[in-house]
Amino acid sequence: MGVSKKHKTYRRTDTKGVTERKCTTCLEWMVEDTNNFYLMNKQFPERGYTSRCKSCNAKNNSEHQKSNKERYYQYKTGWYKSNPKKAKEQRADWHQEHKEKRIDDHRRFAKTNPEKIREYNQSHRNHDITKREWENCLRYFNHQCAYCGITEEESLKRYKQRLHKDHYDCEGANDLSNAIPSCKSCNSLKHKDDGKTWFMEQEFFKQDNLNCIDLWITKSCKDYMEVKPPYIITRKQNEDKRTYHWELWSVDDKRNMVELVDIGDKKKDLDLSLIH
Repeated sequence: MGVSKKHKTYRRTDTKGVTERKCTTCLEWMVEDTNNFYLMNKQFPERGYTSRCKSCNAKNNSEHQKSNKERYYQYKTGWYKSNPKKAKEQRADWHQEHKEKRIDDHRRFAKTNPEKIREYNQSHRNHDITKREWENCLRYFNHQCAYCGITEEESLKRYKQRLHKDHYDCEGANDLSNAIPSCKSCNSLKHKDDGKTWFMEQEFFKQDNLNCIDLWITKSCKDYMEVKPPYIITRKQNEDKRTYHWELWSVDDKRNMVELVDIGDKKKDLDLSLIH
């Protein structure tokens, strides 16, 4: 089978005997190998290479994906479901290779969307409390819900859950000074209401319980509060829903996470010297 005239114009051999191919898009001459061109078929390399170079091929694919977002998303989703192991490995490799990009993207988003960051942190607020601090808090309230008074044992039987760490003041701090034990029912009913206002409206309201809460919040909690560093380290789930990474955040005086400082696949990878 002969070689067509058109095919000849896109291939040549230099004086050293190296075969070169001309990309049909950018019209650049490059060495005809897998560094510059994709094979037409990996199982049958004798069929040769694609007409576009790898760079032009990537640009073409990117433009095609942008103009066919829904179709591309369906294909990608189907591939991830059919190849969970490969998908997990690819994501893990990407997270490892693009650590700086991930940090820059987080910081850029935080700077351009401060309201969204604030809203997210407010809706996902977790107490920054040590195990010892929480045990002392439970002991202070006799291992009972500070509102309705059911014990932690009763809470496990009734709701299959232990007592929660409730933000008494939803706009307050995330430390021990704003934490009281609450059962699942009281925690859900109170939601984001002010603790004192909500409690006084309940049928099970008791003045003694309110006095105990006020004493804890204003005074007693200080006897058990531990000194903490000016940062918080959290473990976050990756997009594959199976692997995790660690994040280092600076905090304000209420122990709210303010700025993402560093990201690492392991806790020991975080650079604490970045915290000022």
